[in-house]
Amino acid sequence: MPSPGDLLMARISAVVDGQPIINVYSFDLITPGATWSETAQNLIDALDAALGVVTGGGIWTAGRSDGYVVNAVEVVDVSPGTAPMFSAPSAAVGDVSGTRMPPNDSLCVTLRSDFKGTSGRGRTYLNGWASENQDSGFWDGSAQDAASAIMSAMTEGFGEGAGGAMARWCVLHRVHLGTKIIPPEVKPIMSTTIHNEVRSLGRRAMGRRIPRHVAP
Repeated sequence: MPSPGDLLMARISAVVDGQPIINVYSFDLITPGATWSETAQNLIDALDAALGVVTGGGIWTAGRSDGYVVNAVEVVDVSPGTAPMFSAPSAAVGDVSGTRMPPNDSLCVTLRSDFKGTSGRGRTYLNGWASENQDSGFWDGSAQDAASAIMSAMTEGFGEGAGGAMARWCVLHRVHLGTKIIPPEVKPIMSTTIHNEVRSLGRRAMGRRIPRHVAP
């Protein structure tokens, strides 16, 4: 049975031009459902209400190329780690047509807790943007505004001060001095920093290399 304090990961599993892109966000469970499946579905419903990651037409895909397609939103039990993964199919697609950036060109957002050092922060990489969203290697204001809207929605729905939230958005600190921490330390996300430079990543989801150029 799920309990307050259980740790969950939500994976937004998408593709850009057929290449896999996965964004992972961690949560500290506050209000569990009666069963694992109900708890996972409740988290997915809350994410969809905040971002539109399942039904589409929301903040998550606004401003992204129509080559960005979300296939599913998955919830994984991190701690106690005894429950299976839960998955819900998605209909979310980017709403901008035209030339798009290569799949590994990303907008980086740093996620910050109140703890100093690398153990107190994380990163998320948002991609699937149209080519007109960048100029000379920097994201324009519209891409940055879209990323800011996503981060604001996450903070309002799952931040430390979110009233009535079912789960708290956090960074999970897993390793200290080379030793794995079980269960991971929970460090609530208190602020975010949006970086304006285009970051081209050689490797993305599941360790698969993604080509630098858009597929013909």
